[in-house]
Amino acid sequence: MKKLNLVEDADLVTRIYDAIYNVTEDPVHKVEEDGKNKLYNSEKYQILAERIFQIIKNYELNDDKIPESIKLAIINDYVKNNVKIRHEYFDAFEERIPEIPESEIQYSSAYSALVEGQTMCAGYAEAFRVLCESVGIKSRTILSKLPGKNKHLIHYVVLATQNNGTTKLFDPEREAACFRKNYDFNAYQNSMDFMLSSKRFNELKVGTNGVGLDVKQFIEKSHKTEKGCNKLFYFRKNENGEIEAYIMGEREIYNPSEYSSMTSCAPFEKLMTRENFLAFLAKEDSIVIVHGKNDVDILEYIANKIDEFKSKHGIGKSVQGEFYGISNFN
Repeated sequence: MKKLNLVEDADLVTRIYDAIYNVTEDPVHKVEEDGKNKLYNSEKYQILAERIFQIIKNYELNDDKIPESIKLAIINDYVKNNVKIRHEYFDAFEERIPEIPESEIQYSSAYSALVEGQTMCAGYAEAFRVLCESVGIKSRTILSKLPGKNKHLIHYVVLATQNNGTTKLFDPEREAACFRKNYDFNAYQNSMDFMLSSKRFNELKVGTNGVGLDVKQFIEKSHKTEKGCNKLFYFRKNENGEIEAYIMGEREIYNPSEYSSMTSCAPFEKLMTRENFLAFLAKEDSIVIVHGKNDVDILEYIANKIDEFKSKHGIGKSVQGEFYGISNFN
């Protein structure tokens, strides 16, 4: 196993630790207990960092001559082919067991994915992201609703953005599942709903030990009714390529394209220049939905606008603090 070397690989080591910190502290992923990340301790951070270092070196992902599109394909194939779904995690949802054992909570992290080789969709996404960010590729976790009547739980996927601005959706867990079942993965993704929420997902989880969340419950808990107007938005591109914005109602949200007949809120370009609208989206009880992978770049654009707004107004800034603990490395 390739070992971290603080002298020879100082830049890479720093990027790896920054990546681990930024992704595992993302509100979509972080599971807190007494103000600390419940899924990680210093030992796990170190083991995970060494594993990421090994993968990057073995696949030469730190080679600047390799295009980012190829690096993303390598990362996707690695996660897809070397990580398996933790089926025991689903047992409580299927009522095969009365509650989720505490020991199962760990199987929603990059550590469980890359070190133990078993995880849930959240771990697939977190693993994909720490590898991306370790080689300088920006990524974002978004939530989704899987197609099919019985696929009602929230699912994690990743949006990766190359330095040339190209955005692509990655979902190695579902891609592997579609391959096993001989499903058309592209058609499968085009049947999914994708969601961007400013709410901490782990604060909304239901079930014993806070595991899992039904789509309908997530949407209900992610927005509030205020003066008859829900903070729930659906954006889509029309046949002319223009983006239309809709305020959603309180009906069950399984396919937001049903709402395309509703009256537009306002032209998208104007909405994205209004500080009050961005403030609206940046609040802790707003949610944005698109249908199908072809429109996920809308979510990335809106998320960037929200990030810019928060940065400008000093919202959500946190101090990294003493995290690395790299003194133990050789």
